[in-house]
Amino acid sequence: MISALIFMGVALACILLRLHFEQRHAPLHDADDATWLCLVAFEREGSVFDLFVAAGKTWSFSRAKVECDFNDYLKQGVIPHYVNAYVRRHRTKRPSYQSTLFIGSDLPPSASP
Repeated sequence: MISALIFMGVALACILLRLHFEQRHAPLHDADDATWLCLVAFEREGSVFDLFVAAGKTWSFSRAKVECDFNDYLKQGVIPHYVNAYVRRHRTKRPSYQSTLFIGSDLPPSASP
């Protein structure tokens, strides 16, 4: 009986600790467009370029335009409006602590390129 109570206490402590880290360390509601772009690509198990291509198809853009916009994104960090609209329609959940660590959004500013 006592071992069951200890187990329940440890399980509750683990759950509360995880919630603490989710709330404290992850930018849950203020994720920027670049973060959402990476998260949706990660959720779909594809690349950011795949999202550009899919967004371009919904707007009937040529492959050349999509590639040009993707190159601009790589060089200048500019995400075209049609890609942002596509990502907003296809995001399924809020970012979690684990997923933001994956894309590197919690790196200190000195570590960013």
